[in-house]
Order: sequence, then C-alpha cells, then structure tokens
Amino acid sequence: MQVHIKNTWSWWFRLFFLLLLFWLFLLLLFLSCRLFLCFFLCFFLCLFLWLGFSLRLFLFCFLTHLL
Repeated sequence: MQVHIKNTWSWWFRLFFLLLLFWLFLLLLFLSCRLFLCFFLCFFLCLFLWLGFSLRLFLFCFLTHLL
C-alpha cells in the first residue's frame, strides 16, 4: 500500500512539474526566439527522461538522427 501511495505522489509531482515547464515554455516563446529554441530542447529532454528513457539513449537517437 505504501508503494501505491508513493507512486501516486510521484505521478502528481511529475504532472505538476510538467505543467510548470509548459508555462515557462510559453513564456519564453513570447520572450525570444533564441531562448525559445534552447528551452524547447531542454523541455523535450526532460520529457523523455520522465518517460523513462535514459539520457544516453536519448542522445544516441538524437545524434544518429542528425547523422
């Protein structure tokens, strides 16, 4: 039962943090195009990490896509 509660809090924390990044994402979208592009990449990097992908796997797929 404790594991279920812990997973629920983790899910709510991820949802809250995702919404927070989404609003920052919109804010930077209106501030500057250059800042928008930087934050866009950071936002999706964090999103992939939340979904369970490792940083190494993400970078490998990103670099192989560029090459």
